[in-house]
This record gives sequence, C-alpha cells and structure tokens, in this order.
Amino acid sequence: MMRLRLSDIDPGLARRVREREAQAAVVADSFGGVSSLSRLVRRRAMAEQGMRTLFGAVAFLATFVLFHLLVVTGRWAGPPLPGLFTAAVPALALYAILSRHYGRRLRHQYEHLLLRELLSQVAQTRAERTYAETVFLLTERGMSKNEPREKESRSLLAQMNALMRAGSELEAQETKLRGSAAPDQVAALQAEREELERRRDAATDPAARQALTQSLELCAARLESARRLGPVRERVQAQQEVVTQTLLTLQGALVHRNAVPEGGDASLSLPPVAARVQEVVTQINNQTRAVEEAVQEVLTLRAM
Repeated sequence: MMRLRLSDIDPGLARRVREREAQAAVVADSFGGVSSLSRLVRRRAMAEQGMRTLFGAVAFLATFVLFHLLVVTGRWAGPPLPGLFTAAVPALALYAILSRHYGRRLRHQYEHLLLRELLSQVAQTRAERTYAETVFLLTERGMSKNEPREKESRSLLAQMNALMRAGSELEAQETKLRGSAAPDQVAALQAEREELERRRDAATDPAARQALTQSLELCAARLESARRLGPVRERVQAQQEVVTQTLLTLQGALVHRNAVPEGGDASLSLPPVAARVQEVVTQINNQTRAVEEAVQEVLTLRAM
C-alpha cells in the first residue's frame, strides 16, 4: 500500500493542513456539535483502545491456555508462579507482535483518513479540490489486494505537485493583476477620466485647468495600463483553467485505472496523461515568464 504523508503533497496545501490541524484540536462547530475532524480523531482513539483491549484479551487467553498446559496438566515440575511467568512470556510476545503490526496498519489508515478530511477543508479553488480528490485516487488501488506500482504513483504525484506550483504562480500573478486590470477597475478609470475631462472643460481658472489637465494625463496613463494588462490577465486566467482541466484529465485516467479488473493492465491510460502534465507544466512556466515580461513592458511604458 502506498503510504501518503503530508510531506508528499503540494507544499502550499500541506502548510494549510498543518495550520488547520493545529486549530481543530477538539472544537465544537457552530451548531454545538463536534466537528467531523474531531469525530475522526475520536474514532481513531476508540479504535486504538479497542485494538489494545482485544489483543490484551488474546494475550490473557493465551497465558491461561499455556499455564493450563504447563502447570495444571503436570508438565511443569516447578512451583506454579514461575510456570505462570513462563506461560506469560510468549503471550506477551504475541501481544507485542499483534499490536505492532495491526497498530501500524491502523495508524496508517487513520492518517490517510485525517489527511483526506483536512485536505477537503483547506482546498479552496476548483483546482485545489480536484488535486485533493486526485491525490487519493492515486492510493485507492493500494487499498485492495493488488497494490499499485508505487514508483508510478509517486512519479505522478510529483508531476501533480509541479503543476500545482505552476498554478500557484499563476494565482499570484492573477492576484496582482486583479486590482489594476479587472473590468470593473477599467470602467471606474474610464468614468474617472470622463469626470476629469468635464471638470477641466468647466474650469475657468488657468491654474486649476492646468492642474486638472495634469491629473487627466495621469488618469489616462493608468487607464491605458489597465487596458493593456486586461489581455494579460485573461491569458493568466486561461492558463489557470488549463491547470484545472489537466488535473481533471488525470483524475479521469486514474478512475479508469482503478476500475480495471485486478490482473488487467491498469497503467495503459496513464503514460499519455503523465506526458501531458509535464507538457502543461513547461507551458505554464514559459507563460509565467511571458506575463512577467508583459507586465514589465507596461510599467516601462507608463514611466516614459
């Protein structure tokens, strides 16, 4: 089974997961109930306690049976107390082996469930939600009898993380452009320029008219910059959609892989999609540099 650790996923989401986990300790939700995360933590504690109780009962029964075979049937020639200790040693060893093996499996299972719950809570954008769903599709086949090829799964996860990093850079660029190139901002600047033109034309004082003319020139420069940056922002938004659609394509390929009957070739649909992910990452990295150059060009023209 492929074990998914927090360090395996996108660093930005991993940071939010840690913050959410720290906040969620045992907090009641707004309806006075218990959060789903707290319920999951409580279920894990109950499962661990139940496992310890069960294995303790098994160890006690094993001790009783061995003590009966050794002492009660007369096969133990010495005092009963050392015989009891002799019977308890293999039983305790059995308890330790069972606890170690099944305890590790239980911890891995609940770590997986906790990470799934936390990711679903911190994923904000459509791309992040798709990424979170796709990450767990990578490990889904690992829950069955035939485990997936872990190398292939981890390679895909690394490519998905690279895609998310590229998407994060696009998000940062879009955030910067949003304040100056959004349609409502362009409309506001257009209205501001028209108002300044009206005031300049209505001014009778030469000094006031000169100042308003200067203000109008500055406003017109801002408006021109916003108009030039508008297509750049559209380009960034289009690339953000490419990120989401690529993740959805990979998600569909993984659904197909996991639906292939055991023993079939479950990786036939993955190599083309994996190659596509690499291609998109390269494309977005190039696009990011092009956007930075376009923004710098607009800023240079504004300064002239």
